[in-house]
Amino acid sequence: MKSSQNSAVLQAFKLILCYLFCVIAGTFIGAVVYMVYRVCTTLVAGQAVHAFSAKLLVEGVLVILPMILGFSIMLMAFYLTRHPSRKILSVIVYVVLSLATWYAILPPVLHAAESHFSNSYVKVSDSILSPGFFRESYPYVFYYSGVNSTHTAQGLVFEMTSDLQQVYTFSDVQLAQASGGFADPLIGETIAMPSVMHRMLSWYKGLIRGAFRANDAGYLSWVFYASMGIALCSVLGLCRVSKWRLLNMNAILYASAGITVYNYLLVATDVLASPSQLVAGWFKNLTFIQNPLQVLLNLFVALVFLIVGIITTVRTKKEEQRTMGASL
Repeated sequence: MKSSQNSAVLQAFKLILCYLFCVIAGTFIGAVVYMVYRVCTTLVAGQAVHAFSAKLLVEGVLVILPMILGFSIMLMAFYLTRHPSRKILSVIVYVVLSLATWYAILPPVLHAAESHFSNSYVKVSDSILSPGFFRESYPYVFYYSGVNSTHTAQGLVFEMTSDLQQVYTFSDVQLAQASGGFADPLIGETIAMPSVMHRMLSWYKGLIRGAFRANDAGYLSWVFYASMGIALCSVLGLCRVSKWRLLNMNAILYASAGITVYNYLLVATDVLASPSQLVAGWFKNLTFIQNPLQVLLNLFVALVFLIVGIITTVRTKKEEQRTMGASL
């Protein structure tokens, strides 16, 4: 009995270490990637490269940390699926960590991150574009033979859409403002993020803007917005739906992605505006609930996964008892 209790305590302790490792390592890696990408947006072809910026690294921590904290729940669920236990202590630690993350840790983190998270948190460099490079700006290709300190240039321009492929010269032309978040379009063509990654980041920005609004409206408003965390916590109920652990982990992944998607649709788009307004009318006196439909869906999903978890746990125990009885 004592050995079994020690084993349960050890697994709970490992779960805490797993949580801390995922948060610290994930935040550091994400912040480094953020810093490198931000540095790349300020690059100009032919000029010196500054590979490290402490300011951007700190900013990256504040921008990435809310996402890592929000989805650390799924990583803990993966761990418990990979290392199942018959003891309930690990589940209790999992629930406590999940709720503490959303209701105690995230609010102050969001307050600190809000000043560093804007509609366009990529600021381009004020560096002057280097001459001697071809730069495309559809439907033209520009060749700057010279660039002045006043941001005027001279050179050649090729018209891409013309059948005659005409070439023009220009001089003392004011350089256009940087677009796409890059100081130099030549760099942007090389390292621009894939469309899928860009879409995922736009979802994250939509969710975190909703989190900022709820957090700024007061803790009570945040409590209801954080129902998303309750729904994400409940995905642990899928850890035993199959005998195959890989299938269980896939179920947790897809369920977490589904929860994220419908919360994004409710918070950052008008796709579900009509049902949201209908449900909001039922709770018109509860003005601190920003989106009642979001809360109801999250609680409903959490209840469903909780029931699934209870049923699968009971079924698993019965199968284990039947197997032990047969072996005797």
